[in-house]
Amino acid sequence: MELNHLYETIKDGLSRQEFLCEHMNYAEKTERLEEVSRELEQPDIWNNPEEATKLGQERASLEKLVTSLDEIKTVLADSEEMLAFAEEEDDAETVEAVEHDIQGAMKTLETLEFQRMFRLGKYDFANVFTLGRRQRLQSRFIRSVCWRCRRH
Repeated sequence: MELNHLYETIKDGLSRQEFLCEHMNYAEKTERLEEVSRELEQPDIWNNPEEATKLGQERASLEKLVTSLDEIKTVLADSEEMLAFAEEEDDAETVEAVEHDIQGAMKTLETLEFQRMFRLGKYDFANVFTLGRRQRLQSRFIRSVCWRCRRH
């Protein structure tokens, strides 16, 4: 069985995951997640529902990021071990399952990379994108109307 492409995908995925951890401040976000979780465990936090809601949203966001990065690393590392085992046993079914797991981890990794690429801090990328898209559509509409006017 030729499995080099899978080993290369795993190696690439692990290096990209490590890069994301560095650039998304994984260590700081993990610490912040622990702090927020501790704060939400305090009974007096619920006296201020606005603050509790804000912390709950922050925890959900941090939890999603940290869990996703951890899961990618775990899946890829486990896949490498399972692939070696499947290669020894010449087990095509296991290779297929591992390949499916690798694809899932890489899809999650690509999603995180896309999110990191367009994180603009205080600027809301979605509004910028919508505005830009709206302007392009308006421009096309105006051009099509002008073209119709010229033909009549």
